Amino acid sequence: MLRKSRILIIVTSAMIIYLFSALFTPENEDDIPMTMYQLKQKPIFKDRIVFGSCGPNCTVEFTPRESRTRAKLHKWEMDRIPNSYPFLVPIGAKLYVNKDSFINYSNDIPDILKSDLKYYKEHKKYQHLDERFAVKLGRKARQKVLTRLFKAWAIFADSKEIPYWVMHGSLLGWYWGGKTMSFDDDIDIQIHANTLYELSRSPNETFGKYLFEINPHFRIRTPQKQNKIDARFIDTRNGYFIDITGVSLINDTIACKTPHSYQIDDIFPLVRTSFEGVPAWRPNNFEKILKQEYKSWNVPRHVNYCNGGNVDIPLEALSVQQPLIQPNEPLEPKYTLSKTSELVETAKALQKNKEEQVQEKQNKYEFHRREIQHESKPLPKYQSSFTLAGCGPDCETKFTIQPKENVDLSKWELKENPVDYPYKIGLVSTLTPSKLSLDQSPRNLKRNKDSKFFREAPKHQHLDARFGVFLPKNQSLNAIHDLFRAWAEFSDMVEIPYWIMHGTLLGWYWGGKTMPFDDDMDIQVLSNNLFDLEQYHDTLIFGKYLLEVNPNHVVRVKQARNVIDARFIDMDNGHFIDITGVSNVRGRIMCKSPHIYSYDALFPLVRTTYEGVPTWRPNKVLQLLNKEYKNKNTYKNYRFNDQTGNWDKVASSKPKKEFSQEKPQKATKTVLGKEVFKEPFTFAKYPEFNYTLTFTPKQPTSTSLGLTELEKITPDYPYNVKPGTLLYAEESSLAVIWTVDTDLANQLQQDKAFFNEKSVGIPIGAELTELFRAFAIWADALQFPYWISRETLAGMHFGSRALPWSKKLTVHTHANVFYQLLNIPSLKMGDLEVQLNPHFVIRTNQSNNAIDAKFVNTTSGVSIEIRGVSNIDGQVKDKSGSPYTFSDIFPLVRTSFEGIPTWRPNNYKALLDVDAPWWKAGQFRSYKYHSSLQAWIGVPLHS
Repeated sequence: MLRKSRILIIVTSAMIIYLFSALFTPENEDDIPMTMYQLKQKPIFKDRIVFGSCGPNCTVEFTPRESRTRAKLHKWEMDRIPNSYPFLVPIGAKLYVNKDSFINYSNDIPDILKSDLKYYKEHKKYQHLDERFAVKLGRKARQKVLTRLFKAWAIFADSKEIPYWVMHGSLLGWYWGGKTMSFDDDIDIQIHANTLYELSRSPNETFGKYLFEINPHFRIRTPQKQNKIDARFIDTRNGYFIDITGVSLINDTIACKTPHSYQIDDIFPLVRTSFEGVPAWRPNNFEKILKQEYKSWNVPRHVNYCNGGNVDIPLEALSVQQPLIQPNEPLEPKYTLSKTSELVETAKALQKNKEEQVQEKQNKYEFHRREIQHESKPLPKYQSSFTLAGCGPDCETKFTIQPKENVDLSKWELKENPVDYPYKIGLVSTLTPSKLSLDQSPRNLKRNKDSKFFREAPKHQHLDARFGVFLPKNQSLNAIHDLFRAWAEFSDMVEIPYWIMHGTLLGWYWGGKTMPFDDDMDIQVLSNNLFDLEQYHDTLIFGKYLLEVNPNHVVRVKQARNVIDARFIDMDNGHFIDITGVSNVRGRIMCKSPHIYSYDALFPLVRTTYEGVPTWRPNKVLQLLNKEYKNKNTYKNYRFNDQTGNWDKVASSKPKKEFSQEKPQKATKTVLGKEVFKEPFTFAKYPEFNYTLTFTPKQPTSTSLGLTELEKITPDYPYNVKPGTLLYAEESSLAVIWTVDTDLANQLQQDKAFFNEKSVGIPIGAELTELFRAFAIWADALQFPYWISRETLAGMHFGSRALPWSKKLTVHTHANVFYQLLNIPSLKMGDLEVQLNPHFVIRTNQSNNAIDAKFVNTTSGVSIEIRGVSNIDGQVKDKSGSPYTFSDIFPLVRTSFEGIPTWRPNNYKALLDVDAPWWKAGQFRSYKYHSSLQAWIGVPLHS
């Protein structure tokens, strides 16, 4: 009886708590009443807006008005502005425009625009992805990307007070649920065409990771087949975009270039609404527009989905789904070569469809708290002395900053602040907290329940359990760099000092950057400053980073499950920075691990650089490292190379070495395997064509290889070719030796793609490096002549490793060697296979068959492109049309790539000018090469 009474009391209490919470708690955190934070939102669209750059006597005026009558909202429309949204326009506000403003004032249009040459390039298979940045995502990941994309656009447009409105499929999605439909994969909006003149002052403007790009054809206002889209807002991380079309006055109606035409009353006044949970504009008479564009717009079914407002239910019984990619039809060519049957059978056998390789983000975290963006005008930080008082009454932390002179910088430390870093604090400045600042706060507890707060991914302890996505090594290191830069800027913005420690400090000592075998970062703060960080707990920072403070940080004694006091987390991939507090506990300065330090070992903090970013380090680095780590420069089969500032992978551990400023000892030279490319040799001989392909190697008298090129044989490589060896060939060997009959030529010149390119934009990292090693060994075993090219050649120039954004590796060879490959039995070796494209016999330009062969791992689908070079009409070029000079290619030079011996062209910089002209600037897309670090790092987040 007593037990039943207890159960009844518990159930009754739970019901009371639930009823009270339902009564006094808003439905979601975006509905929180106006707060002081929200009062900081900038009111926009309050006064008349004028755009006057469209020409003489041309202005576009918009007049905002608040609606006197409250419009009936759809259930998914917000009735107030979210606290996290930086601009304030009342929901239901209206925006009017004068019809005369739609007159087209385009004059002096260049002839090149009248020719309707296509400006935007989409991926050939996925038409809703930009060709330059394409990454194909699954449905759930795509919808999250589109939501984030539209929010970025809304903030970008509102910051410039650009009136726009959702249209086409996006307007239909707004009607059926207030968001992008799950079967739609882009977003459509419209703007006033004459406002594009104002925006064209910055035609390629960046907004964080997004690119706003204006099509110069926007000046043509008559329909154009290839240039219907006037502008795009593109996510450079994956290629998804927002299509932006302008409307202007054509035959007394306003129309875009599609052409869709409307009455002005259909569009204006615009009405403030919400889309994807973000304030936006919609057209006035949306029902008429949808009825005009979609026959069954108000029937809750589209394609093969039934939409009930928030849930999409596939109607699989309605139709049989067709596969996304159909297998290529087999070719039945009849070659005029003696090996016709072998080539046809090889082509049929090699034709396979591979599974699409896509990484979907597992981010299921619902975020509705406040958000912090970069300061528009950064202010000077860390004045001569400052105080933080978040730790409670009668508790504060005091810091003093002053310059320090006569400090010897490591060669990887920057001598001055990077020009793109927003906070200018003198490098080698020192920052000293008072000793009293380390005393515990009155708010600290002596003991608390040690229930674990932070959760890591089960198979990867350095990834957050909610957001963790395993990345290849190159991508992981770049994500860690961006994460650290974001933390450095945030901490400098809010003036909360910190210093690098543990593995991060070890990485600073050995090269000034994250070690390749480390995959997290460690920093420390004064434990009292954790109270100052608490005000930013659960805050979204710079659009993608989350700061969380462990409530157990108030306990300053050892806790086995709550050693970490706070974390700075990348919500895109789960990488994080561990933040631990340091305080004076019973006369000992310690963290909760516990590591125990002396005051002089930590302070004063010294301003330095890490990952090319200004940061703070402790005072006595060597003392701290010798105490925490075994004294050696070899870790986990990596050895530090003092000449390059990089960690080289080694076969076995090397002798221990004390931490010092001396250069590490060089590895002894080890040579394994047999010598190849030593004497002149004939790779192929075709009596029927009276043709012989001969190469002549020449040993180098002196080496002119760069630091990043291999100067000795890699210990575990099975073939021995002295670095710098030259490989000569005759220019006449590039002549095309065969002819193709007319029927076959007509069939192959249709240029139907042979290779089935399913994997889009997925860098493979270590798998690609291992495949290249297998290819190099296979080629050296056959004395197969080739040279690295395109982005792979650029990677050799910048550090002799794959570029961080590389999706593939590319090599070139003589086109005539493909015929000889038919006589080689080792085209298939376990999981490895050489796949020949039958189109190699066609030596004219072919955009869909420019790749003549591939070296493929049939299990993972990772491949190396092999392109042939031949003499076509007196020019040396491949089938993509890239023109080269024979003397720029030959003699080939023995070098290395990713630590693997290989061949490069003679004058490789001339070839880079053709295939990768960006190499001179050292900047490509969102990456910039830092020579001091010898590494590519991302463009700053605030740029």
